Amino acid sequence: MSISRKVSVTCPECKKESEFTVWDSINTGLDPQLMRKVRDGSLFSFVCPHCGHEDHVEYGFMYHQMEDRVMIQVVINDREAKHALRMRKDQRFIEMQKELQLEQYHYLDRIVVTVSRLREKLAILDSGLDDRIMEIYKVYLLSKYREKLPDVKNTELIYFVTGTGERGFQILPARDQKYIVFNQEFYDMIDKSFLPRLKPIREDGPIIDRAWAERLLEKPKE
Repeated sequence: MSISRKVSVTCPECKKESEFTVWDSINTGLDPQLMRKVRDGSLFSFVCPHCGHEDHVEYGFMYHQMEDRVMIQVVINDREAKHALRMRKDQRFIEMQKELQLEQYHYLDRIVVTVSRLREKLAILDSGLDDRIMEIYKVYLLSKYREKLPDVKNTELIYFVTGTGERGFQILPARDQKYIVFNQEFYDMIDKSFLPRLKPIREDGPIIDRAWAERLLEKPKE
């Protein structure tokens, strides 16, 4: 089941408080309407009833796409990500997995920092792509981007995005280009090179991000 609760949110514009619904867990198999709202971001959009100001509300929760055996935990910072990773090694969590038969049903288990990363993971999965190969792809793209702009710092963010029939990447904050088209041939080349070195996708994780890809690229081939 999906679990929600009401919290008080202060509008940054008029400073008045209003109620906002946050979700502790979302099960799209039982509440399919939430699947679209997560993907378009409307579930995290607060519109002040007093002044009409719209703002994004960031919070942690568990996203469960039961019909596809996907479970993604959203956290709001790296500290919480480390805590979530420790929890997965806790005996109580292991027992819960056995009770829910998550291992038996080969669940895809991921931890992401921020709602934006959740929406990116879902865009990758919806496109039938491997999120691990995509993280490697993005490291290559950022490397080429920094070659063109040597003063660019490592804080640049890159996201896989879909829309209007196109697939591509956005680099934020953008400098000379805002959008890079996804290249299927390049993806396939990375997939062919790295997939033999990886576990089956549903046995890997749960944190698959840029740092994971950079560590993999630093390892020599066996």
